[in-house]
Amino acid sequence: MGLLVCVALSLYQRETGTFSPPQRLYRTIGPNSSAGPEAFLEAQARLVAEMRSEALALVKHLMAMFPQDENADILQGDVYEGLREDALAGAAWRQALTKNPQRSDLYEKLGQLAEAQENKAQAIAYWNQGLRINPKTPHLRWHIANAYLERGEPSPAVELLEQECALSSPAARNYFLLGQCRRQLQQFEQAALDYQKAIELTPDYYNAYYGLALSYQMMKQSERAKKARNKYITLKQEKDASEERQIRIEEIPQNRKWLAAYYIKAYQLYARNKKTVQGGPLLERAVALAPGWAFCLEKLATHHYRMKRPADAIKLYQQAQRVDPNQPMYGVNVGTLYRQLRQYDHAEKAFRQAIGRFPNYSPAYRELVNLNLKTGKHLRETPSLAQRAVQLKGSADHYYTLSKAHHVNVNGRSALSAIQKAIRLDPDNAEYRDFDAIIRRRRTR
Repeated sequence: MGLLVCVALSLYQRETGTFSPPQRLYRTIGPNSSAGPEAFLEAQARLVAEMRSEALALVKHLMAMFPQDENADILQGDVYEGLREDALAGAAWRQALTKNPQRSDLYEKLGQLAEAQENKAQAIAYWNQGLRINPKTPHLRWHIANAYLERGEPSPAVELLEQECALSSPAARNYFLLGQCRRQLQQFEQAALDYQKAIELTPDYYNAYYGLALSYQMMKQSERAKKARNKYITLKQEKDASEERQIRIEEIPQNRKWLAAYYIKAYQLYARNKKTVQGGPLLERAVALAPGWAFCLEKLATHHYRMKRPADAIKLYQQAQRVDPNQPMYGVNVGTLYRQLRQYDHAEKAFRQAIGRFPNYSPAYRELVNLNLKTGKHLRETPSLAQRAVQLKGSADHYYTLSKAHHVNVNGRSALSAIQKAIRLDPDNAEYRDFDAIIRRRRTR
């Protein structure tokens, strides 16, 4: 740890308050038969140590830049946790709580540290403390329920998990744990439903199939049990084979992504403190470290958009498309940026490509309608495109778009109906009410 801190100090320029990360990208290295395996492992360990040193330098800089912001302490704790320095991680998170005692989410982290040290009582105490501060904090009830189940107390765990499912967005692990609890309580029919819900959310959740098989077996449904058990075996074998293929000879790519993630969090800290411009180089460093990670490219593209550099943003979104071609948002963002640049043909091409590749992605239809309304082209097709967006997602914004499409095609009754639906969904939106008035005035002429 002494070497890492020493190197880290050299990267932080106290006089200017800026952070100067090294330009080195820690290239992947391969075994050299002439040097021997020991030299290869030593070189690999040296690169990993340098990356971890850079992470420490980054959080030291953030602590100096934002001494009153608990998020700097939280990030410092996250870095220490990644370095497996649990005591230092816990100290950083507790320091964050002294600055903002309402950060109930930190009690999840502290509880997990206590759990890792096999102090279940302390872990539960932390999680309960977080709930006392904010009863709607996600995940805390799951941790407590899991601890109860491990202690052989499924009944209180069920109540906690039902509350968690009601408060949080659907999560497979919540329903899986519910299934485990109800199976222990011999509520096999309900347990089977819980396992099925977990599988709906995560189709390759092989442990849920195992629990489902056991539940069917206890209900004397042998064919269903056999089918679920076979599915478990298939998925488990695929998972094991995948993990076997993913074994790395070296740690460099994994650690580069680890370091890039901290640069993204550091940028978010800058942005929260109204230093978005100064935070740009942090995102550039993240992309340099992990150019094959679409998430990094997206964050830098969004930064360029905020800085009113649409051409740079387009290049990055297109690069993200190549890295992750299954993400429809990138193509729609490209089209939106081309529209801002008044390159309408490029914008139309991007939106139509997005619709072609992702026919169930509603924003692509909405943005193509908005483009047509702006250019005055293809106006006859706008109502059907807008209607498709509404079918896919009946949001207020989509109904407003549909209303505009009908209005420009002189279909006043349909335009009025659509805008009224938008107003019902978002009654405080002044833009919708203004457009409603425009439609009504036109109809009374």
